[in-house]
Amino acid sequence: MARRATKEEIESVLAIVRDCVRNKRYTFIPRKKNLDALAAEGMTIPDLLDAIIDMKAIDYFYGPSEDRDRPGTGDIWEFGCQFRKEFYLKFKLVTSKDNAVVVLSFHEPDRTIHYPYRP
Repeated sequence: MARRATKEEIESVLAIVRDCVRNKRYTFIPRKKNLDALAAEGMTIPDLLDAIIDMKAIDYFYGPSEDRDRPGTGDIWEFGCQFRKEFYLKFKLVTSKDNAVVVLSFHEPDRTIHYPYRP
Protein backbone atom coordinates (compact mmCIF):
# COMPACT_ATOMS: atom_id res chain seq x y z
CA MET A 1 0.00 0.00 0.00
CA ALA A 2 1.37 3.37 -0.94
CA ARG A 3 1.33 6.39 1.28
CA ARG A 4 0.86 9.94 0.10
CA ALA A 5 4.19 11.64 -0.44
CA THR A 6 4.74 15.19 0.79
CA LYS A 7 5.33 17.98 -1.73
CA GLU A 8 8.94 18.12 -0.54
CA GLU A 9 9.43 14.40 -1.20
CA ILE A 10 7.85 14.76 -4.63
CA GLU A 11 10.09 17.71 -5.54
CA SER A 12 13.12 15.70 -4.43
CA VAL A 13 12.08 12.71 -6.54
CA LEU A 14 11.40 14.91 -9.57
CA ALA A 15 14.85 16.50 -9.23
CA ILE A 16 16.41 13.02 -9.30
CA VAL A 17 14.24 12.00 -12.27
CA ARG A 18 15.20 15.15 -14.21
CA ASP A 19 18.87 14.43 -13.52
CA CYS A 20 18.43 10.84 -14.73
CA VAL A 21 16.72 11.96 -17.94
CA ARG A 22 19.28 14.68 -18.67
CA ASN A 23 22.13 12.22 -18.08
CA LYS A 24 20.53 9.41 -20.11
CA ARG A 25 19.98 7.12 -17.13
CA TYR A 26 16.50 6.04 -18.13
CA THR A 27 14.73 3.13 -19.77
CA PHE A 28 11.44 3.30 -21.63
CA ILE A 29 9.50 0.02 -21.51
CA PRO A 30 8.15 -0.44 -25.07
CA ARG A 31 4.78 -1.97 -24.14
CA LYS A 32 2.20 -1.84 -26.94
CA LYS A 33 -0.04 0.53 -24.97
CA ASN A 34 2.90 2.92 -24.43
CA LEU A 35 3.96 2.82 -28.07
CA ASP A 36 0.38 3.24 -29.28
CA ALA A 37 -0.06 6.34 -27.07
CA LEU A 38 3.09 7.93 -28.47
CA ALA A 39 2.11 7.13 -32.05
CA ALA A 40 -1.47 8.38 -31.64
CA GLU A 41 -0.21 11.81 -30.56
CA GLY A 42 2.70 11.91 -33.01
CA MET A 43 5.09 11.93 -30.06
CA THR A 44 8.65 10.72 -29.93
CA ILE A 45 10.69 9.50 -26.98
CA PRO A 46 12.37 12.95 -26.75
CA ASP A 47 8.87 14.52 -26.52
CA LEU A 48 8.04 12.15 -23.67
CA LEU A 49 11.31 12.99 -21.92
CA ASP A 50 10.56 16.72 -22.26
CA ALA A 51 7.14 16.14 -20.68
CA ILE A 52 8.79 14.25 -17.80
CA ILE A 53 11.31 17.05 -17.25
CA ASP A 54 8.43 19.56 -17.15
CA MET A 55 6.44 17.69 -14.48
CA LYS A 56 5.66 19.49 -11.22
CA ALA A 57 4.71 18.29 -7.75
CA ILE A 58 1.07 19.14 -8.48
CA ASP A 59 1.12 16.48 -11.25
CA TYR A 60 1.67 13.75 -8.62
CA PHE A 61 -1.17 11.49 -7.63
CA TYR A 62 0.15 8.21 -6.14
CA GLY A 63 3.24 6.70 -4.58
CA PRO A 64 5.76 5.79 -3.56
CA SER A 65 4.74 2.16 -3.69
CA GLU A 66 6.79 -1.00 -3.84
CA ASP A 67 7.31 -2.76 -7.16
CA ARG A 68 5.15 -5.88 -6.75
CA ASP A 69 7.05 -7.74 -9.48
CA ARG A 70 10.53 -6.88 -8.19
CA PRO A 71 10.34 -5.96 -4.49
CA GLY A 72 13.25 -3.97 -3.10
CA THR A 73 14.43 -2.66 -6.49
CA GLY A 74 12.96 0.84 -6.32
CA ASP A 75 9.80 2.82 -5.73
CA ILE A 76 6.91 3.21 -8.16
CA TRP A 77 5.53 6.74 -8.66
CA GLU A 78 2.42 7.78 -10.60
CA PHE A 79 1.74 11.17 -12.17
CA GLY A 80 -0.50 12.85 -14.65
CA CYS A 81 1.54 14.28 -17.47
CA GLN A 82 0.46 17.05 -19.83
CA PHE A 83 1.45 16.93 -23.48
CA ARG A 84 -1.33 18.29 -25.68
CA LYS A 85 -3.68 16.40 -23.33
CA GLU A 86 -3.53 14.44 -20.10
CA PHE A 87 -1.54 11.22 -19.90
CA TYR A 88 -0.95 8.70 -17.16
CA LEU A 89 2.73 8.22 -16.35
CA LYS A 90 4.12 5.55 -14.08
CA PHE A 91 7.81 5.25 -13.43
CA LYS A 92 10.14 3.41 -11.12
CA LEU A 93 12.97 5.26 -9.47
CA VAL A 94 15.90 2.92 -8.99
CA THR A 95 18.01 4.48 -6.27
CA SER A 96 21.64 3.53 -6.15
CA LYS A 97 24.99 5.25 -6.56
CA ASP A 98 23.88 6.08 -10.10
CA ASN A 99 20.12 6.58 -9.87
CA ALA A 100 18.00 5.56 -12.86
CA VAL A 101 14.39 5.93 -13.93
CA VAL A 102 12.32 3.28 -15.70
CA VAL A 103 9.24 4.55 -17.55
CA LEU A 104 6.77 1.71 -17.06
CA SER A 105 3.57 3.26 -18.43
CA PHE A 106 2.65 6.22 -20.57
CA HIS A 107 -0.83 6.39 -22.05
CA GLU A 108 -4.20 8.07 -21.74
CA PRO A 109 -5.63 7.54 -18.25
CA ASP A 110 -7.89 4.51 -17.85
CA ARG A 111 -9.82 6.41 -15.18
CA THR A 112 -10.00 9.89 -13.73
CA ILE A 113 -6.79 11.01 -12.06
CA HIS A 114 -7.29 12.72 -8.70
CA TYR A 115 -4.42 15.06 -7.90
CA PRO A 116 -4.04 15.59 -4.14
CA TYR A 117 -1.95 18.77 -4.47
CA ARG A 118 -3.92 20.62 -7.14
CA PRO A 119 -6.13 23.47 -5.92
